[in-house]
Amino acid sequence: GGEVALAQRRGADAARAASRRLGLHHVAAVAEVHLASAHLTEDALDEARGACDRAIEAFTRHGNRRLAGLARVTRCRVATAMLDLDRAVVEGERAIQLLEPDPADQALAFASSAETHLTLRDAAGALSLSERAVTLLGTTEVVCLEDAFVHLVHVDALTLAARLAE
Repeated sequence: GGEVALAQRRGADAARAASRRLGLHHVAAVAEVHLASAHLTEDALDEARGACDRAIEAFTRHGNRRLAGLARVTRCRVATAMLDLDRAVVEGERAIQLLEPDPADQALAFASSAETHLTLRDAAGALSLSERAVTLLGTTEVVCLEDAFVHLVHVDALTLAARLAE
């Protein structure tokens, strides 16, 4: 847990610093997203939010919709962890829109939005979003680490819906 996050953060910090020195702003923005994920794992939420915001701004400025969308997925998860749920809903919706051309990436955005709705105790919203995420994953042949997250969020949405129905 903590050692992995520390190693991830140190690697992302080094990559960000080196890429900035070399003028590789795109690489620096990718490092910011990885840094945000590491901060999220460590519950350093203000740092995670700042890293996400810098990455989103850079990807948007350079017209990279896909990476801006993936950065917004992370921003959605950070906002959910911070209980800034209005912001999380907005970031999730933006991520879904930006990632529309890619079913695997969009599935991740739907799952992140579903996670926000779980925190809101909105079983119907979480279930609808997580079902869309699982359906999108079924249309791809790509298997990635995020698949587990999508399925876990769906199970959590099913569980919440069942509990609230009792």
